[in-house]
Amino acid sequence: MISNKRGCKRIISNNIDYPVIKLLQIYKSRIDLQKAFPEVMDGNIKRLLEWVLKSGLTIDSSKKDLIEYKDYYSTLFNQNPDSLKFKIPRGLLTDEQTIWDNSKEQYIPGGFKIYWEALDKIARYQYECASGDPNVDFVDFSINLLKKACFPRNLKCCIIGCDEIGKPEIKFYKSCLFDEIVVMDIARGLLSKQQALAEYEGFSNIKYVCADFNSFELKENYFDLIFACGTVHHIEKLEHFFLQVQRSLKSSGFFTMREYVGPNRIQLIDAQLDLTNSLLKILPAKYKILPDGRIKEEQTRPNLEEIIKIDPSESIRSEEIMDIMKNYLEIVLFCPTGGTLLHPLLNGIAGNFERDKEGERLLGALIELERILINSKLLPSDYVFVVAKSKKAKLRSHNQFVKREEIGNVQIASGREEKKKKRIWNYVGKERNAKGVDPEKLKDEIYKAIKKDYRMKISKKNLKHLRNMVEKVIDKHK
Repeated sequence: MISNKRGCKRIISNNIDYPVIKLLQIYKSRIDLQKAFPEVMDGNIKRLLEWVLKSGLTIDSSKKDLIEYKDYYSTLFNQNPDSLKFKIPRGLLTDEQTIWDNSKEQYIPGGFKIYWEALDKIARYQYECASGDPNVDFVDFSINLLKKACFPRNLKCCIIGCDEIGKPEIKFYKSCLFDEIVVMDIARGLLSKQQALAEYEGFSNIKYVCADFNSFELKENYFDLIFACGTVHHIEKLEHFFLQVQRSLKSSGFFTMREYVGPNRIQLIDAQLDLTNSLLKILPAKYKILPDGRIKEEQTRPNLEEIIKIDPSESIRSEEIMDIMKNYLEIVLFCPTGGTLLHPLLNGIAGNFERDKEGERLLGALIELERILINSKLLPSDYVFVVAKSKKAKLRSHNQFVKREEIGNVQIASGREEKKKKRIWNYVGKERNAKGVDPEKLKDEIYKAIKKDYRMKISKKNLKHLRNMVEKVIDKHK
């Protein structure tokens, strides 16, 4: 037996600790290791572990994620020198399940961020759009929502989609509000890995369940919170999915969702491509370097056949999510969170903007530009954050909505005011429509955002080109 860092003991032959799964992930990505240690496929990791310890964890660059577990590997090997055989979870060493078994590698391959939402500044922008506070993320907002509703403890939470980067189940667990947390995903390997991590860290009451959201079933009137972030746009049978959410939510429960609702199969609209490519022309070359060293000169509309080949579920009915959702759930908060411009623009090059202060200022300008265009309704918002309740719940009035600013940072009141808040629901408007902006004022706002406030080094010629492109978008919406 071996103890994890929280003192929880387990029989190594029956269960796999998280550090071992991390080691197996590296094995899966290295053809040379697979050829040298074929017995690992049968669960025997003795020689692989010996190679790790003998070679040293700092020599091979692929071992950088293993360094913190050096003492664990040494203890494991010394306690079991003759036999180190595991029952490896199905899908962990094969491509049997999905490409999302190692989802982190899809967004941050080799440690370089290629996806827009992986950037810290983008994350804070997203949080601010949803909660009104860049420091309150989607999980914190959901927790605050339940606290504001004065829910008792011992709640039940269902998480749609397993997120190995954000790990929302850990945050929900630490809130001490839930006595049961269920994480559902179709990626069996990813679930096995996250379950091992939760157990290794000593977190209990978290269940990891492999499920196909096109056919799964949830217990009726069971969950107080159903949380979904970045998974619903992979679901084809949306009607079935939202029916399950509707029937499983308690009448007092909430469904919170952060989701891509843009064009199906990410088939970008012309305005997106025009503005994206106009910006690419004026961005300094050092911020347009792709992982392979090439310079990103143009963003094209993704090849439909290629998208379906890589992931048949990608944005399969994303355009329909909101319309179908409204048939089953009562939307009480709708927040556009952008991405229409930043998603295609930063695709493949996002990590470059975190290399220096100039890049961070430039990214701030791009965020401000997108915010202006979406708030002015010149571009739709491809990503949204939504809070909803089951339609079986009896709402006071369709015109009453929770005030978002009262949820972002929960302020505990006292006396009569607090007692009153415990009994009154305040709902937020179904759609938080931004006020329109006069075209001429908009041009000035854009100039101020990208030239003055962020001191971007843009030539007059390039700035004029960008403003002309924005003017064309404005003209289309007059």
